[in-house]
Amino acid sequence: MPADPRAPLTALVDRFLEACEDPRYTERKAMWTRHQHLEKVEKTPIHVHLPVNGGYPTVWQEIISPNELIFAEGLPRSIELQLRQRLYKHEHIPDDDVILPVLSVGAVFRTPADEMWGLPLTRREAEFGYASGGAYKPVPPVESEADLDRLTLPPMDIDFEETARRVEQAQELVGGRIPVVVGADRVGGSPFEIVVRLRGMDNLLFDFVDSPRMVHRLMDFVTTAFERCLLETDRLRLFDVPSSWLGCRVHYEEMGPEVLRASSGIDSSWVYISAQSAATISPAMFDEFLQPYHERIARLYHPGRVYFHGCEDLTRKYAVVKKTPGLRRFHVSPWSDFHSLGPEIGTDCVIERHVHPANNILVFNEDQMRDEVEDSMNVGKDLFMDLNLSDIHTVGHRPERLAQWARVAQEVTQRYAR
Repeated sequence: MPADPRAPLTALVDRFLEACEDPRYTERKAMWTRHQHLEKVEKTPIHVHLPVNGGYPTVWQEIISPNELIFAEGLPRSIELQLRQRLYKHEHIPDDDVILPVLSVGAVFRTPADEMWGLPLTRREAEFGYASGGAYKPVPPVESEADLDRLTLPPMDIDFEETARRVEQAQELVGGRIPVVVGADRVGGSPFEIVVRLRGMDNLLFDFVDSPRMVHRLMDFVTTAFERCLLETDRLRLFDVPSSWLGCRVHYEEMGPEVLRASSGIDSSWVYISAQSAATISPAMFDEFLQPYHERIARLYHPGRVYFHGCEDLTRKYAVVKKTPGLRRFHVSPWSDFHSLGPEIGTDCVIERHVHPANNILVFNEDQMRDEVEDSMNVGKDLFMDLNLSDIHTVGHRPERLAQWARVAQEVTQRYAR
C-alpha cells in the first residue's frame, strides 16, 4: 500500500464525483422514479447490469486489467474497484443507468456465514474448485428431521468497533469526499435457497412428497430467522443503499443527501425475493411450500418495494407469485414465454425483461441483437417494461459488446418512444 493511500485515488475520486454530476442522471432519476410508480415514461428504459460493488469476478478481470489496479487486496482494493467499475459504466456503456455518489462497505460479523445456522455449511470441490472459479457441490448438513432441532437462529453479532474502523478507513481513502454506507443484511429475502443449502435439492425433491411437514418446518425456521435479522437490521439502520438500487432501480426521489449519508431502512429499501433452485417444481408445489413464506417476508416492506427475481422459466408460476403483497417488479428471463406472460402481467407491475446474455455477448451479430429487442418491444411496448442485459459472467474479452448492445437497444426503444 502506498505511504499515503489517498494520493493514488485522488484523480479517480475527482473523475467519479464529476461523473455523478452529469445532467443526464437528473433526467434518468426522474424517469426511473415515474417508471417504478407505474407511470408511463417516454421511452422504455434499458440497463446493462454489471456488479459495481467492488468485487473482482471474471467479467471485471476482462474489463479492468489487474495491471491497472493500485491496490492488491483488502478494503483499499474494493474501494478502488467500486470507483473504476462505476466510471467504466459512465464512460463506456450508453444505457439508462444512474451513477450515485456513494460507496459501500460490509459490516464485520464475528460468526462466519457458513457457521451461522448452527450446522456447518460445507461443500465438495472439483479438482478445479470453487476458489478458482470451478465446480463444487454443497454438502447438506440436515440428514433427517431430527437435525432440525440442532439448527440455531443466526446471531446479529456485528463487530461494531471493527466495522467503524472499516468505514473510517474507506472515508480516509476517498478523503472524506464520498459518503460511505454500511451493509449488514446477510440473509436477504430468498429463504428457499438457504433451505436448499441445509437439506439439499436432491433430498427436497423427495421431501415435497414424502416429508412435507419437514419442508414446512425448515421453511418456517429459515423465514423466522430472516424476519428477525431484517427487523434487527432495520432497528440498527444498517441497510446498504447501493444493494437496494442494484437490479431493481430505486425510487430516486428518496435518494437525497440525507439518505446517501445514512443507511436506509425497510421503509425505503427493496426486497429481492427469489427461488431459482425451485425451477423444476410445479406451480402447485411452489404455491404450497414457498409462496406463504415469501409473503411473510414481503409484508415487512413498504408496498411497491418487492422485486421477484427468477432467471428460470416463470411462465406458469406468475399466477402464484402475483399474490405476493406489494409486488412491484417481476423478472421475465429469456427462458420465460414473454409472448404469453406479458399480456398476463399487463400493467399490474413493472416487467424486468431480460435478453439472452450469452447469445448477445458471444453469439449474436447486431441484426440479431436488434431482432430480440424488437420482439420484446412488440409484446411490451404498452406495458411498464424495462430491458436488461444481465447475468454477465464473461464478455469473451470483448467488452465493446456491452456498448454495442446498449446502442442497439437505445436505437430500437427510441423508435417506439412516445
